[in-house]
Amino acid sequence: MREEAASLFNQAEEALNNASRTSDQTDYETAKSLFEQSGRKWEEYNDPAQVAACEEKIASCSDEITHIKRMRTMIMVAVAAAVVGGAAAVFIFIRRRKQTQK
Repeated sequence: MREEAASLFNQAEEALNNASRTSDQTDYETAKSLFEQSGRKWEEYNDPAQVAACEEKIASCSDEITHIKRMRTMIMVAVAAAVVGGAAAVFIFIRRRKQTQK
């Protein structure tokens, strides 16, 4: 049964490595889930070193997920600001153009 815990940990490592290359939130979530499953298995075998390794990886995945969410939010805010700024510039341009035509 220890092989199952080790296999889960290895699968999680692969998912984490893939997530690091692609910066894909889904891959980080998959890795986190696999590390959680592996950690539970290692707890059953009373292996605190492996449990700690899993917890460290879980924290790392959580940090990356938070970072990705924060970046997405910042990008959405920047796009919204650009759209509002562009609309305001067009409005001002049209208004000034009408005033100069009078």
